[in-house]
Amino acid sequence: MQRDFNAIALIALLETVRADAQAAILRPFEKQFPCSAIRLNGPGLLLMEDDPLPRSLAVAGGWGYIGRHFVDAAVALRIPVYVRDPGPIPTGIDQDRVRVIGTDEEFYGLPADFYHIGLHPRDRGAALGRLADRLLQGDHFMVLNEKPMAAPESPGECMELRRLVERAGMCMLFDFPELFDPMTLRVRAFLRSFNEVRIDEMRMTRSKDREDPANPRNYKIMVPIQHQETVHCLAWVFTCLAETRGGLDGVWDQGVSVEGVSAPYHPPNPQAYPHPVDGRFEGSVRFGNSVVRLLTDFTAKAPRSKRRTVHGVGDGNPFVIEAEYLEGHKFLAIDGKDIGFAQDANVYQAVIRQGWQWYRHPNLAEASLYLTPSFAHRSYLLSAMLWDACHLGGPRSVDSLEAFWNYTPGFTTS
Repeated sequence: MQRDFNAIALIALLETVRADAQAAILRPFEKQFPCSAIRLNGPGLLLMEDDPLPRSLAVAGGWGYIGRHFVDAAVALRIPVYVRDPGPIPTGIDQDRVRVIGTDEEFYGLPADFYHIGLHPRDRGAALGRLADRLLQGDHFMVLNEKPMAAPESPGECMELRRLVERAGMCMLFDFPELFDPMTLRVRAFLRSFNEVRIDEMRMTRSKDREDPANPRNYKIMVPIQHQETVHCLAWVFTCLAETRGGLDGVWDQGVSVEGVSAPYHPPNPQAYPHPVDGRFEGSVRFGNSVVRLLTDFTAKAPRSKRRTVHGVGDGNPFVIEAEYLEGHKFLAIDGKDIGFAQDANVYQAVIRQGWQWYRHPNLAEASLYLTPSFAHRSYLLSAMLWDACHLGGPRSVDSLEAFWNYTPGFTTS
Protein backbone atom coordinates (compact mmCIF):
# COMPACT_ATOMS: atom_id res chain seq x y z
CA MET A 1 0.00 0.00 0.00
CA GLN A 2 1.23 3.51 -0.74
CA ARG A 3 2.09 5.60 2.26
CA ASP A 4 0.54 8.74 0.84
CA PHE A 5 -3.07 7.63 0.44
CA ASN A 6 -5.45 10.29 1.73
CA ALA A 7 -8.71 9.65 3.52
CA ILE A 8 -11.04 10.15 0.57
CA ALA A 9 -8.87 8.03 -1.72
CA LEU A 10 -8.91 5.30 0.91
CA ILE A 11 -12.67 5.19 1.33
CA ALA A 12 -13.02 4.79 -2.44
CA LEU A 13 -10.84 1.67 -2.11
CA LEU A 14 -12.80 0.43 0.90
CA GLU A 15 -16.05 0.63 -1.09
CA THR A 16 -14.82 -2.17 -3.33
CA VAL A 17 -14.22 -4.82 -0.66
CA ARG A 18 -16.26 -6.81 1.86
CA ALA A 19 -16.70 -5.44 5.36
CA ASP A 20 -14.59 -8.22 6.87
CA ALA A 21 -11.67 -7.16 4.66
CA GLN A 22 -11.87 -3.45 5.43
CA ALA A 23 -10.17 -3.68 8.83
CA ALA A 24 -7.17 -5.43 7.29
CA ILE A 25 -6.85 -2.72 4.66
CA LEU A 26 -7.04 0.03 7.27
CA ARG A 27 -4.34 -1.39 9.54
CA PRO A 28 -1.29 -0.18 7.55
CA PHE A 29 -2.74 3.33 7.35
CA GLU A 30 -3.45 3.88 11.02
CA LYS A 31 -0.39 6.08 11.50
CA GLN A 32 -0.46 7.76 8.08
CA PHE A 33 -3.43 10.07 8.48
CA PRO A 34 -3.30 13.53 10.06
CA CYS A 35 -5.58 12.28 12.84
CA SER A 36 -4.23 10.29 15.76
CA ALA A 37 -6.58 7.33 15.41
CA ILE A 38 -8.70 5.67 12.75
CA ARG A 39 -11.35 2.98 12.94
CA LEU A 40 -14.44 1.66 11.20
CA ASN A 41 -17.74 2.94 12.55
CA GLY A 42 -20.67 0.97 11.15
CA PRO A 43 -20.72 1.45 7.38
CA GLY A 44 -18.27 4.31 7.46
CA LEU A 45 -14.79 5.41 8.32
CA LEU A 46 -14.28 7.62 11.35
CA LEU A 47 -11.12 9.58 12.01
CA MET A 48 -11.12 10.06 15.74
CA GLU A 49 -9.27 13.24 16.62
CA ASP A 50 -11.55 16.26 16.52
CA ASP A 51 -10.05 19.34 14.85
CA PRO A 52 -12.96 21.50 13.64
CA LEU A 53 -10.89 23.98 11.60
CA PRO A 54 -7.62 23.85 9.67
CA ARG A 55 -4.63 25.43 11.37
CA SER A 56 -3.89 27.52 8.27
CA LEU A 57 -5.29 28.26 4.82
CA ALA A 58 -3.24 29.02 1.68
CA VAL A 59 -5.13 30.82 -1.10
CA ALA A 60 -3.76 30.96 -4.65
CA GLY A 61 -5.39 33.94 -6.34
CA GLY A 62 -6.39 35.47 -3.04
CA TRP A 63 -7.27 38.90 -4.46
CA GLY A 64 -9.68 37.48 -7.03
CA TYR A 65 -13.43 37.47 -6.47
CA ILE A 66 -13.66 33.95 -5.00
CA GLY A 67 -10.20 33.97 -3.43
CA ARG A 68 -10.93 37.18 -1.51
CA HIS A 69 -14.10 35.62 -0.10
CA PHE A 70 -12.03 32.75 1.27
CA VAL A 71 -9.41 35.10 2.70
CA ASP A 72 -12.10 37.09 4.52
CA ALA A 73 -13.87 33.92 5.71
CA ALA A 74 -10.65 32.50 7.13
CA VAL A 75 -9.85 35.76 8.91
CA ALA A 76 -13.35 35.79 10.42
CA LEU A 77 -12.73 32.23 11.65
CA ARG A 78 -9.37 33.36 13.08
CA ILE A 79 -7.42 31.04 10.78
CA PRO A 80 -3.98 32.30 9.65
CA VAL A 81 -3.98 32.88 5.88
CA TYR A 82 -1.23 32.80 3.25
CA VAL A 83 -1.91 34.45 -0.11
CA ARG A 84 -0.13 34.13 -3.44
CA ASP A 85 -1.33 36.79 -5.85
CA PRO A 86 0.89 39.13 -7.89
CA GLY A 87 -1.73 41.88 -7.87
CA PRO A 88 -1.75 44.83 -5.46
CA ILE A 89 -2.95 44.13 -1.93
CA PRO A 90 -6.57 45.32 -1.66
CA THR A 91 -7.67 47.75 1.00
CA GLY A 92 -9.16 46.25 4.14
CA ILE A 93 -6.81 43.26 4.39
CA ASP A 94 -5.90 42.33 7.97
CA GLN A 95 -2.15 41.93 7.51
CA ASP A 96 -1.79 40.62 11.06
CA ARG A 97 -3.58 37.49 9.91
CA VAL A 98 -2.84 37.48 6.17
CA ARG A 99 0.71 36.90 4.99
CA VAL A 100 1.47 37.59 1.33
CA ILE A 101 3.92 35.14 -0.24
CA GLY A 102 6.17 36.46 -2.99
CA THR A 103 7.11 33.33 -4.96
CA ASP A 104 5.40 30.16 -6.17
CA GLU A 105 8.23 28.07 -4.76
CA GLU A 106 7.66 29.34 -1.24
CA PHE A 107 3.86 29.35 -1.48
CA TYR A 108 3.46 25.77 -2.72
CA GLY A 109 5.95 24.58 -0.12
CA LEU A 110 4.08 26.03 2.87
CA PRO A 111 3.08 23.78 5.79
CA ALA A 112 -0.59 24.73 5.26
CA ASP A 113 -3.39 22.30 6.10
CA PHE A 114 -5.77 23.56 3.40
CA TYR A 115 -4.96 24.93 -0.06
CA HIS A 116 -7.56 26.80 -2.09
CA ILE A 117 -6.69 27.08 -5.80
CA GLY A 118 -8.66 30.13 -6.95
CA LEU A 119 -7.00 30.29 -10.37
CA HIS A 120 -8.30 30.19 -13.93
CA PRO A 121 -8.18 26.65 -15.38
CA ARG A 122 -5.30 27.57 -17.71
CA ASP A 123 -3.17 28.65 -14.70
CA ARG A 124 -3.77 25.67 -12.41
CA GLY A 125 -1.55 23.02 -13.96
CA ALA A 126 1.78 24.12 -12.53
CA ALA A 127 0.27 24.81 -9.11
CA LEU A 128 -1.34 21.39 -8.83
CA GLY A 129 1.80 19.73 -10.15
CA ARG A 130 3.84 21.25 -7.30
CA LEU A 131 1.31 20.10 -4.72
CA ALA A 132 1.18 16.60 -6.23
CA ASP A 133 4.96 16.31 -5.93
CA ARG A 134 4.75 17.11 -2.21
CA LEU A 135 2.06 14.51 -1.62
CA LEU A 136 4.16 11.88 -3.39
CA GLN A 137 6.90 12.71 -0.87
CA GLY A 138 4.55 11.99 2.05
CA ASP A 139 3.05 15.39 2.95
CA HIS A 140 -0.59 15.71 4.03
CA PHE A 141 -3.04 18.53 3.23
CA MET A 142 -6.32 19.00 1.41
CA VAL A 143 -6.93 20.95 -1.80
CA LEU A 144 -10.07 22.87 -2.73
CA ASN A 145 -10.21 23.53 -6.47
CA GLU A 146 -12.48 25.84 -8.44
CA LYS A 147 -14.93 25.11 -11.21
CA PRO A 148 -15.03 24.76 -14.11
CA MET A 149 -12.82 21.71 -13.91
CA ALA A 150 -11.25 22.70 -17.23
CA ALA A 151 -11.76 25.39 -19.85
CA PRO A 152 -14.79 24.61 -22.07
CA GLU A 153 -12.51 24.16 -25.09
CA SER A 154 -10.25 21.68 -23.26
CA PRO A 155 -12.39 18.73 -22.12
CA GLY A 156 -9.43 16.36 -22.22
CA GLU A 157 -7.90 18.20 -19.26
CA CYS A 158 -10.60 16.76 -16.99
CA MET A 159 -9.17 13.24 -17.28
CA GLU A 160 -5.63 14.59 -17.02
CA LEU A 161 -6.53 16.17 -13.69
CA ARG A 162 -8.26 13.02 -12.45
CA ARG A 163 -5.16 10.97 -13.27
CA LEU A 164 -2.91 13.48 -11.48
CA VAL A 165 -5.09 13.38 -8.36
CA GLU A 166 -5.21 9.59 -8.37
CA ARG A 167 -1.47 9.23 -8.90
CA ALA A 168 -0.64 11.61 -6.05
CA GLY A 169 -3.30 10.34 -3.65
CA MET A 170 -4.51 13.96 -3.45
CA CYS A 171 -7.52 14.89 -1.37
CA MET A 172 -9.13 17.32 -3.81
CA LEU A 173 -12.63 18.69 -3.41
CA PHE A 174 -14.31 21.20 -5.73
CA ASP A 175 -15.83 24.47 -4.65
CA PHE A 176 -19.57 24.11 -5.22
CA PRO A 177 -20.33 26.28 -2.18
CA GLU A 178 -23.99 25.41 -1.74
CA LEU A 179 -23.15 21.73 -1.33
CA PHE A 180 -21.07 22.55 1.77
CA ASP A 181 -23.89 24.66 3.19
CA PRO A 182 -25.73 23.27 6.26
CA MET A 183 -29.00 23.90 4.42
CA THR A 184 -28.03 21.37 1.77
CA LEU A 185 -26.95 18.86 4.41
CA ARG A 186 -30.43 19.27 5.94
CA VAL A 187 -32.08 18.67 2.55
CA ARG A 188 -30.01 15.52 2.09
CA ALA A 189 -30.99 14.26 5.55
CA PHE A 190 -34.66 14.88 4.74
CA LEU A 191 -34.46 12.91 1.49
CA ARG A 192 -32.69 10.04 3.29
CA SER A 193 -35.41 9.86 5.93
CA PHE A 194 -37.81 7.95 3.65
CA ASN A 195 -37.91 4.26 2.83
CA GLU A 196 -39.13 5.08 -0.69
CA VAL A 197 -38.66 8.50 -2.24
CA ARG A 198 -38.66 10.09 -5.66
CA ILE A 199 -38.20 13.58 -7.03
CA ASP A 200 -40.62 14.58 -9.77
CA GLU A 201 -39.58 18.15 -10.53
CA MET A 202 -36.85 20.60 -9.54
CA ARG A 203 -36.76 24.28 -10.45
CA MET A 204 -33.45 26.10 -10.23
CA THR A 205 -32.87 29.84 -10.68
CA ARG A 206 -29.49 31.51 -10.34
CA SER A 207 -29.24 35.07 -11.57
CA LYS A 208 -27.61 38.48 -11.10
CA ASP A 209 -26.74 41.50 -13.21
CA ARG A 210 -23.22 40.78 -14.43
CA GLU A 211 -23.33 43.40 -17.19
CA ASP A 212 -23.51 46.48 -14.95
CA PRO A 213 -20.34 48.52 -15.66
CA ALA A 214 -20.50 50.05 -12.17
CA ASN A 215 -19.68 46.70 -10.52
CA PRO A 216 -15.90 45.99 -10.56
CA ARG A 217 -16.55 42.24 -10.27
CA ASN A 218 -18.16 42.32 -13.72
CA TYR A 219 -14.80 43.01 -15.35
CA LYS A 220 -13.53 39.56 -14.42
CA ILE A 221 -13.46 37.29 -17.47
CA MET A 222 -16.16 34.63 -17.52
CA VAL A 223 -16.73 31.46 -19.54
CA PRO A 224 -20.13 30.54 -21.04
CA ILE A 225 -22.80 30.65 -18.38
CA GLN A 226 -23.48 26.92 -18.68
CA HIS A 227 -19.96 26.29 -17.31
CA GLN A 228 -19.76 29.42 -15.15
CA GLU A 229 -23.07 29.32 -13.28
CA THR A 230 -25.49 26.60 -14.41
CA VAL A 231 -22.89 24.10 -13.24
CA HIS A 232 -23.69 25.02 -9.61
CA CYS A 233 -27.33 24.10 -10.17
CA LEU A 234 -26.36 20.79 -11.75
CA ALA A 235 -24.12 19.86 -8.83
CA TRP A 236 -26.99 20.51 -6.40
CA VAL A 237 -29.31 18.39 -8.56
CA PHE A 238 -26.84 15.50 -8.62
CA THR A 239 -26.59 15.53 -4.84
CA CYS A 240 -30.35 15.48 -4.27
CA LEU A 241 -31.11 12.86 -6.90
CA ALA A 242 -28.30 10.65 -5.61
CA GLU A 243 -30.00 10.56 -2.20
CA THR A 244 -33.12 9.15 -3.87
CA ARG A 245 -31.39 6.69 -6.21
CA GLY A 246 -28.92 4.85 -4.04
CA GLY A 247 -25.84 6.89 -4.96
CA LEU A 248 -24.42 9.10 -7.66
CA ASP A 249 -24.19 6.47 -10.40
CA GLY A 250 -27.91 5.77 -10.01
CA VAL A 251 -28.70 9.29 -11.24
CA TRP A 252 -27.90 8.05 -14.77
CA ASP A 253 -29.78 4.74 -14.58
CA GLN A 254 -32.54 5.97 -16.89
CA GLY A 255 -30.32 8.11 -19.09
CA VAL A 256 -30.31 11.89 -19.36
CA SER A 257 -31.63 14.31 -21.99
CA VAL A 258 -31.17 18.08 -22.19
CA GLU A 259 -32.57 21.00 -24.14
CA GLY A 260 -32.24 24.74 -23.89
CA VAL A 261 -31.77 28.17 -25.42
CA SER A 262 -29.20 30.83 -24.64
CA ALA A 263 -28.54 34.53 -25.16
CA PRO A 264 -25.15 36.29 -25.41
CA TYR A 265 -23.40 38.09 -22.60
CA HIS A 266 -22.66 41.80 -23.08
CA PRO A 267 -19.69 42.49 -20.80
CA PRO A 268 -18.64 45.97 -19.72
CA ASN A 269 -15.20 45.17 -21.17
CA PRO A 270 -15.91 43.51 -24.54
CA GLN A 271 -12.32 44.02 -25.69
CA ALA A 272 -11.28 41.35 -23.15
CA TYR A 273 -13.32 38.66 -24.90
CA PRO A 274 -11.83 37.19 -28.09
CA HIS A 275 -15.16 35.47 -28.82
CA PRO A 276 -18.75 35.79 -27.50
CA VAL A 277 -19.93 33.81 -24.49
CA ASP A 278 -23.45 32.98 -23.36
CA GLY A 279 -24.83 35.14 -20.56
CA ARG A 280 -28.26 33.57 -20.18
CA PHE A 281 -29.45 29.97 -20.31
CA GLU A 282 -32.94 28.56 -19.97
CA GLY A 283 -33.72 24.90 -20.44
CA SER A 284 -34.35 21.54 -18.87
CA VAL A 285 -32.64 18.30 -17.99
CA ARG A 286 -34.54 15.05 -17.68
CA PHE A 287 -33.17 12.17 -15.62
CA GLY A 288 -35.69 9.46 -16.42
CA ASN A 289 -38.94 10.55 -14.74
CA SER A 290 -37.34 13.47 -12.91
CA VAL A 291 -37.28 16.81 -14.72
CA VAL A 292 -35.10 19.78 -13.79
CA ARG A 293 -36.01 23.25 -15.09
CA LEU A 294 -33.10 25.67 -15.17
CA LEU A 295 -32.74 29.42 -15.50
CA THR A 296 -29.35 31.07 -15.14
CA ASP A 297 -29.21 34.72 -16.12
CA PHE A 298 -26.32 37.21 -16.03
CA THR A 299 -27.87 39.80 -18.33
CA ALA A 300 -28.56 43.44 -17.46
CA LYS A 301 -31.06 44.04 -14.65
CA ALA A 302 -31.41 40.33 -13.84
CA PRO A 303 -32.57 40.03 -10.20
CA ARG A 304 -30.26 38.46 -7.65
CA SER A 305 -31.50 34.98 -6.81
CA LYS A 306 -30.27 31.48 -5.93
CA ARG A 307 -33.66 29.84 -5.65
CA ARG A 308 -34.47 26.10 -5.61
CA THR A 309 -37.81 24.29 -5.46
CA VAL A 310 -38.19 20.51 -5.28
CA HIS A 311 -41.43 18.54 -5.65
CA GLY A 312 -41.41 14.86 -4.77
CA VAL A 313 -43.08 11.98 -2.97
CA GLY A 314 -41.75 10.22 0.12
CA ASP A 315 -43.36 7.04 1.46
CA GLY A 316 -46.50 7.89 -0.48
CA ASN A 317 -46.80 11.49 0.71
CA PRO A 318 -46.03 14.52 -1.50
CA PHE A 319 -43.49 17.05 -0.26
CA VAL A 320 -42.14 20.44 -1.33
CA ILE A 321 -38.68 21.81 -0.54
CA GLU A 322 -38.10 25.53 -1.05
CA ALA A 323 -34.72 27.18 -0.59
CA GLU A 324 -33.00 30.48 -1.28
CA TYR A 325 -29.20 30.51 -0.98
CA LEU A 326 -28.61 34.22 -1.59
CA GLU A 327 -26.80 35.60 1.48
CA GLY A 328 -28.94 38.06 3.38
CA HIS A 329 -32.07 36.28 2.13
CA LYS A 330 -31.29 32.63 2.87
CA PHE A 331 -34.02 30.29 3.97
CA LEU A 332 -35.04 26.63 3.80
CA ALA A 333 -38.65 25.51 4.10
CA ILE A 334 -39.99 21.97 3.90
CA ASP A 335 -43.74 21.64 3.31
CA GLY A 336 -44.11 25.32 4.16
CA LYS A 337 -42.27 25.12 7.50
CA ASP A 338 -39.22 27.37 7.86
CA ILE A 339 -36.36 25.23 9.17
CA GLY A 340 -34.74 28.25 10.80
CA PHE A 341 -31.38 28.85 9.14
CA ALA A 342 -29.78 32.27 9.51
CA GLN A 343 -30.47 34.55 6.57
CA ASP A 344 -26.94 35.96 6.51
CA ALA A 345 -24.91 32.78 7.17
CA ASN A 346 -21.57 32.99 5.33
CA VAL A 347 -21.24 30.19 2.80
CA TYR A 348 -17.45 30.50 2.45
CA GLN A 349 -17.02 29.88 6.16
CA ALA A 350 -19.25 26.84 5.68
CA VAL A 351 -17.02 25.60 2.85
CA ILE A 352 -13.94 25.82 5.08
CA ARG A 353 -15.67 24.14 8.03
CA GLN A 354 -17.44 21.38 6.12
CA GLY A 355 -14.62 20.76 3.65
CA TRP A 356 -12.22 20.27 6.54
CA GLN A 357 -14.64 17.91 8.28
CA TRP A 358 -15.06 15.82 5.12
CA TYR A 359 -11.28 15.59 4.93
CA ARG A 360 -10.86 14.71 8.58
CA HIS A 361 -13.95 12.53 9.07
CA PRO A 362 -14.83 10.90 5.73
CA ASN A 363 -17.78 8.49 5.71
CA LEU A 364 -17.66 5.41 3.51
CA ALA A 365 -21.41 5.54 3.01
CA GLU A 366 -21.13 8.98 1.35
CA ALA A 367 -18.06 8.34 -0.76
CA SER A 368 -19.70 8.99 -4.14
CA LEU A 369 -21.12 12.32 -2.95
CA TYR A 370 -17.82 13.91 -1.98
CA LEU A 371 -17.09 16.75 -4.42
CA THR A 372 -14.14 14.93 -5.95
CA PRO A 373 -12.75 15.26 -9.49
CA SER A 374 -15.10 12.46 -10.59
CA PHE A 375 -18.09 14.46 -9.31
CA ALA A 376 -16.81 17.67 -10.91
CA HIS A 377 -16.20 15.88 -14.22
CA ARG A 378 -19.88 14.92 -14.35
CA SER A 379 -20.94 18.53 -13.82
CA TYR A 380 -18.50 19.66 -16.53
CA LEU A 381 -19.84 17.16 -19.07
CA LEU A 382 -23.48 18.01 -18.41
CA SER A 383 -22.69 21.73 -18.68
CA ALA A 384 -21.12 20.94 -22.05
CA MET A 385 -24.26 19.08 -23.15
CA LEU A 386 -26.32 22.17 -22.28
CA TRP A 387 -24.06 24.41 -24.36
CA ASP A 388 -24.23 21.94 -27.25
CA ALA A 389 -28.04 21.86 -27.06
CA CYS A 390 -28.08 25.64 -27.50
CA HIS A 391 -25.55 25.88 -30.33
CA LEU A 392 -25.24 22.58 -32.18
CA GLY A 393 -28.67 21.68 -33.42
CA GLY A 394 -30.96 21.05 -30.48
CA PRO A 395 -31.52 18.52 -27.69
CA ARG A 396 -28.85 16.07 -26.60
CA SER A 397 -29.26 12.74 -24.79
CA VAL A 398 -27.36 9.71 -23.56
CA ASP A 399 -28.93 6.45 -22.41
CA SER A 400 -26.50 5.35 -19.70
CA LEU A 401 -23.66 6.43 -17.47
CA GLU A 402 -21.18 4.74 -19.80
CA ALA A 403 -22.51 6.72 -22.75
CA PHE A 404 -22.35 9.88 -20.65
CA TRP A 405 -18.66 9.32 -19.84
CA ASN A 406 -18.02 8.83 -23.57
CA TYR A 407 -19.84 12.02 -24.58
CA THR A 408 -17.67 14.35 -26.68
CA PRO A 409 -18.38 18.04 -26.03
CA GLY A 410 -18.79 20.12 -29.17
CA PHE A 411 -17.80 23.51 -27.74
CA THR A 412 -16.20 25.85 -30.26
CA THR A 413 -15.08 29.44 -30.02
CA SER A 414 -16.53 30.41 -33.39
